[in-house]
Amino acid sequence: MRHPEIHEQVGLCFVAGYIDTLSIIAMSGLFTAHVTGDLILAAAHLATPYGRDWIADISMIVLFVLVIGLVTWFAHCPACTAKPNAWRARLFLGVELLLLIGFWVSGDALSGAVFPLYAPQHVIPVAGFAVAAMAIQYALPGLLGEQRLPTTVMTGNLLRTVSGVAMLARSRHARDAADYAAAGDQVRKAAPGLIAFFAGAAMGAPLTVWLHFNAVVVPCAALLAVMPATIRAARQG
Repeated sequence: MRHPEIHEQVGLCFVAGYIDTLSIIAMSGLFTAHVTGDLILAAAHLATPYGRDWIADISMIVLFVLVIGLVTWFAHCPACTAKPNAWRARLFLGVELLLLIGFWVSGDALSGAVFPLYAPQHVIPVAGFAVAAMAIQYALPGLLGEQRLPTTVMTGNLLRTVSGVAMLARSRHARDAADYAAAGDQVRKAAPGLIAFFAGAAMGAPLTVWLHFNAVVVPCAALLAVMPATIRAARQG
């Protein structure tokens, strides 16, 4: 993996881990990056008389799907495909940044009276910005026509890292050096993003408790910092 791709993977995974943790704390358990978890929450809230309303969970899943569909359609329209990958990377990351700023501003405005947000009429308009931003990030490799590891859902990266480490241990003394090299390459590709996601989550939790929605300044800065690497990776890819 080239250096711009590593920087892109680390930066975007950090943003996703941070935003998901912030949203869970600030909006009473709502997922914004790993929105499939909202299906479980919706079912639990339907079955539990004292749980919060399930409408917010379902709304975020619908929004996530709609945004992915919309940006995918736009990315494949003639006006967009005529542009170079670097231009499209800059556009989509710029929109993601604007959405995160919207998440910050709207959350801060509503959380002045109550924190964390709980009522659907408060959660939905705020969470919508973050879910739309994470949908764009989730779809980004496909939007650019590239093969990249996921940056919003870490299950695959965790499995690749663990299986790679296991293969390294197994093939360390094996005669076939190709297996050892392939396992090492698998770990080098998957582990940095996994570590960055965890670092974002670990940093996001205390900062959200202390700063509430003002903590969104950190992933905004991280996304702004990773943009040049993503644009370089898109240009080289």
